[in-house]
Amino acid sequence: MQLEQGSDPGPYRADGLLLERPAQNLLANTSLEVNAADWNGLNSYVSVTAAPDFARYGRHGLLVRKLQAGRAATFQPAALVPGRLYTYSAYARLPDGQPITNEVLRGWYYEGTNQPEGVNTALIGERNRPLMRWTAVGGGWYRGHFTFEATENKGLYGLLSTEAVQTGEQYYIDGAQLEAGRHMSSYIDGSLGEGYSWTGEPFASTSERARTTVEYGKTVGQQGACFSGHGPMRPHHTTPRCCSSASCG
Repeated sequence: MQLEQGSDPGPYRADGLLLERPAQNLLANTSLEVNAADWNGLNSYVSVTAAPDFARYGRHGLLVRKLQAGRAATFQPAALVPGRLYTYSAYARLPDGQPITNEVLRGWYYEGTNQPEGVNTALIGERNRPLMRWTAVGGGWYRGHFTFEATENKGLYGLLSTEAVQTGEQYYIDGAQLEAGRHMSSYIDGSLGEGYSWTGEPFASTSERARTTVEYGKTVGQQGACFSGHGPMRPHHTTPRCCSSASCG
């Protein structure tokens, strides 16, 4: 069980059993273990380097340093299917571990090109700078996500640092993920062990998670029951709570 702030449940965060659907991380080099290939900034407003200072996964994270004043995007390319929903998520950390909000970092994406040179800044609007839901995950790290509908078959996806991140200041990104659907799942990386795999070269290709299966070596009893309950997620709704059960065995 989990009790968390807000009206929308996030992924279960505790030692225990986590069951998730098969999924693919459509971004490559998301844990920066070899280099910072595929990561870019727009108009030389930031520099990006794989650094061992802070890491959420593996031994390296992406060190992003602001080079000019103003808003600055940091992103990776990906190929999508127009008309489908996708969710982008990433872990981010400030050097002092202070809270991350949309006043510091927010989402950023641009469709129709997979190269920074193909971005027309005159066409960038609020749609390209979506708000994110940020959640503290420990160790000074925060995980944020946003969902959007793809309109092109390729694009650039990442984070935007606001004016609150000043020239010369820096922050860290790790565990970036772009997956199909309207919900964020746990981080997918081919190096995470059984059930995870690369689609190509390790740390330079997208990753997949197989369907979670659970096997018990001993059956306790021959019969049992499954129980589930559901009700309104928002406190002002008056819909009554319901439950259902089914016997098995």
